[in-house]
Amino acid sequence: MKDLKLNRFETCDYALTSQEGKLSIMGIFDRIFVRSLPAQHPSMCFVVVAKGEPGSDHNIKLVITNPSGKKLQEIPIRIKTNNEGHFNVIATLNNLPITEQGVLTIDCFDGDKKIGTKEVVISMAPQLQGSKVKN
Repeated sequence: MKDLKLNRFETCDYALTSQEGKLSIMGIFDRIFVRSLPAQHPSMCFVVVAKGEPGSDHNIKLVITNPSGKKLQEIPIRIKTNNEGHFNVIATLNNLPITEQGVLTIDCFDGDKKIGTKEVVISMAPQLQGSKVKN
């Protein structure tokens, strides 16, 4: 079986595929700002666009790891490539727990083979001068 080639791997606010098969990705980000810790990120989407052998089956897995290296979530996705070997995957994650600042890592696997990594930086929100941030 031909290895998958990862064409795009994004974190975003929202994504969808139209009836015509067009992929729309909105609010791409690589940082999450929090006012205090612990916190929860209400909703985020992961978009994976890849190409492999036409009509091939794959077990995609997204593994989310916090800055300390603790696995927070694992999202398994079974896919079948189309007649040209392409596929788009949109996975939504709600209420991601955030307990520390640093780099959140999202690894994308095809079976046991890592095909991509996305990093999202968790930082404290900057406070505007002369204003108070309400928690």
